[in-house]
Amino acid sequence: LCHSCGGGEEEDGVEPTFALVGHSTGCQNSVHFVKYGQEDLVKRTKVIALQAPVSDREGPSQEPQYNSNIEHARKLKKEGNENEMMPRSAFWAPITASRFLSLQDVGGDDDFFSSDLNREE
Repeated sequence: LCHSCGGGEEEDGVEPTFALVGHSTGCQNSVHFVKYGQEDLVKRTKVIALQAPVSDREGPSQEPQYNSNIEHARKLKKEGNENEMMPRSAFWAPITASRFLSLQDVGGDDDFFSSDLNREE
């Protein structure tokens, strides 16, 4: 992160600080960074702005094929085929079963902003 931001070296004895702005999926990235990022970089992050954080699960969960799509993706993953593609009807773009579950399964890796999650989740 420091290198990507054009520095990271102390100047006049002061370490640089950072601000993160996440938009849409970038909000999940920002929250993930705060929770799991390198401790010294997290401490130097002074501001995080989340613009348009939304659940990637709640909207699709209202679709008629949601449960069957989740079941299909879980089956592929259980069989060790999580990198297989989901049917075209499951998502608006080509997507693997693993990525589909990350976005759309309850507790998936990117399920950060669903209204039914508690603070710890």
